[in-house]
Amino acid sequence: SGLMVSSKHHASWKRCRIRKQFAALDERVDNLGVPDSLGILSANAVLNFEVRALGIHMPRRRSQVGWVQREGKSWIGYAYRYELLEDGDEKRRVKQHTVAKCADMTKAEALTEHLQWVAGLDHAPQAAVPSAPRTFKEVWERYKKLKEESGAWGKHHASTLRAVMKHWVLCAIGDADVAALQVDDLMRPLLNMSAAGKNKNYLHHAIQTIRNVMDYAEENVWITHNPARSRFFQKPKSPTPEVHAIEQSQLGSKVIDELQKEENLKLLVAVAVAGIAGARRQELWVLRWDDIVETQIRIDEAWKRYESAEKRIGKPKTGRARYVPIGPGVFGVLMKWKAKIKPVDEMAFVFPSDSKHGWPENLDNVLRREMKPFGKRVGIGGLSFRMLRKTAASLFGNDVLSAQAHLGHARPDTTALNYMATPAVEHRNRVTEIDEALLGDPKKRTSKKKSASKSRSRTSP
Repeated sequence: SGLMVSSKHHASWKRCRIRKQFAALDERVDNLGVPDSLGILSANAVLNFEVRALGIHMPRRRSQVGWVQREGKSWIGYAYRYELLEDGDEKRRVKQHTVAKCADMTKAEALTEHLQWVAGLDHAPQAAVPSAPRTFKEVWERYKKLKEESGAWGKHHASTLRAVMKHWVLCAIGDADVAALQVDDLMRPLLNMSAAGKNKNYLHHAIQTIRNVMDYAEENVWITHNPARSRFFQKPKSPTPEVHAIEQSQLGSKVIDELQKEENLKLLVAVAVAGIAGARRQELWVLRWDDIVETQIRIDEAWKRYESAEKRIGKPKTGRARYVPIGPGVFGVLMKWKAKIKPVDEMAFVFPSDSKHGWPENLDNVLRREMKPFGKRVGIGGLSFRMLRKTAASLFGNDVLSAQAHLGHARPDTTALNYMATPAVEHRNRVTEIDEALLGDPKKRTSKKKSASKSRSRTSP
């Protein structure tokens, strides 16, 4: 019974203490001038509600006074603030500040300082919400600022886009109301550029930038109709030419033998590493001499053409390094090329350039200026690095798993469906055997008919 009396006394003492704390808090709020519309209950208020309605059924309390708690050796004050967004929704944000060190004041004194800070928040001027842009130039300025601050544009790419917009697009439609633009308005700067003889890449930059700016305006609900999505403004998609692999006999007789006759070691190295080792063009671009040993090539880097300068060399497409076995023939060609160019050290690129920044040679230029003209000379149209990589897969015949490991694919169906479409040598030989067994060789059939007719003429009376 004594235990029950003590527990009841403790509970009543605790309720009395909480009520006194609320009364003191109300007094501080009234003295400091915090608005009364904050929803704080008075200490003498009579609470008449259903207890079972508390919890998830009760709306969130708009508490803006906040609280103070100790973190380390300092008192930190927190308070909620409710901001009205453009779409009408209300967003609750937490504001915090360091009140003082714990050694300088008690928690009650820190709470008094915190309430003064909260009162100052209520009277602080609110930042003006920027108005929606009206002209195409204003939308472009916001879009450009967003891209430049995020680092999504490289230095060269950003300067190209700024020049295109300044000299051709903004002077034509910059002052026009972005919500009133039509397809004809967007086509006007493009027609002017075409009449001035600008190349396709310059036109492509203008088309892509105009489309991105209009999409940015549509996503921010500044326009309701986006004319850049019209089919008249879309760039027509040219059909991608299908790339076939080279047969093993043609790779040896037409390509490798001719390159050896011409003593073109650069193209011979590119063909050997791409057509036999199966390296991608971006991986071959930044191949270094320390990646090459007598029995294998390590591929752990790739060229990122559209990244900024500091990210231009990154991880390969699969995100991990792989080791590709090579034979003595490929290693011998690489060593001949190394003896010819005489690299400074083992970290030098296999295909160096004269760039002052130390970049490797642009293999797109090698493809356009050297590889494709050579392919036309030997009768292989469209010779490219992708064709050589498909050739490396087809050399494995029907061994899909070995081809997958050789090319570095994550899934074997990628190798089988996209890189081994050309029939293997064993497949062709088997089809030839079936053809001869069922239909026979036409030359043999004609020779048998001639021999049979001769024998009949000899035996006839």
